[in-house]
Amino acid sequence: MCKNPVKFSYPESCNCPRKLRPCQNNLDSKTPQSFCSFEATHHGAHQRVISYSLFESKDHQERNAWAEKRWKKGLIDNLLKMRKYFPGWVLRVYSDIDHDEFLCKLRCQNPDFFWCDIRNIAPYGDLSSKMASRTWRFLPLGDPTVDIFLSRDIDSILLSRDADTVKDWLENTTRAFHAFRDHPFHVEPVLGGLWGGNNVLLSKNIATKIHNDIVNQSLLEGRQDKYFDQNIMLGKIIFPPNRNRFVHYDTYYCDEWRNVTLTRPFPTQRNGLEFLGEQVIWGGFKGVGLKECPESCRPRHGKSWKLC
Repeated sequence: MCKNPVKFSYPESCNCPRKLRPCQNNLDSKTPQSFCSFEATHHGAHQRVISYSLFESKDHQERNAWAEKRWKKGLIDNLLKMRKYFPGWVLRVYSDIDHDEFLCKLRCQNPDFFWCDIRNIAPYGDLSSKMASRTWRFLPLGDPTVDIFLSRDIDSILLSRDADTVKDWLENTTRAFHAFRDHPFHVEPVLGGLWGGNNVLLSKNIATKIHNDIVNQSLLEGRQDKYFDQNIMLGKIIFPPNRNRFVHYDTYYCDEWRNVTLTRPFPTQRNGLEFLGEQVIWGGFKGVGLKECPESCRPRHGKSWKLC
């Protein structure tokens, strides 16, 4: 039983205390250090993390549309949905945005919310200009404090379908990575906001190799492309040599991918016209593009599901 008193830390730039997890107050040289923050390290080992990137887009049109109130709503909505659908998990945000009153309250009042300043990531320091912004959220891969991580988009809201499928991945497969394709527009090998990994199933050498690929990307071509994260980092660097470590949950293209990697159907039927990865903070697709899924992509217990 822990006899150490609960201590408090003061997040950088925030004049408020944050309660640290009991029994994690005293760090030493043997304590695994997270690739996030002091608070994340103090939270201890075996974390299950839902990871996001947050940055000011260089795309003028996107920057004008992606109003501040929208990403703040995305953070709050996903934090609440995580508690509902992923109890016991924590939310990490990798960002270069300076703190304001809203972010300070979020950090100080929510013990399951962790801010990872990409300009000060131990042991690397400032990674903001060395990594494409949408790949920041991949840093939990190989993090010694993290067992399971999910890479998700702030403008998409976590759904029960996501949690049900993650549960199936963890309990019914031995694959280290999952990837979801849940809409006819989802044609890439791996989508940047619909994949994740189980660090426990990766050898230290493999985890270190992939983590180093993620961090040491400054010389890769196309790093300024908007979707470098999924087209290059995932599509060409991570997925090809590790495809046998992936399981794909595919609603529409399972037959095309069956000979490339392990595919499985989503275990639960979609709720109405929802789909994973929908940009609901922007207004969503409202069902546009959804169609009847092939019977071969439906689970055995759901062969009657037309919108599977």
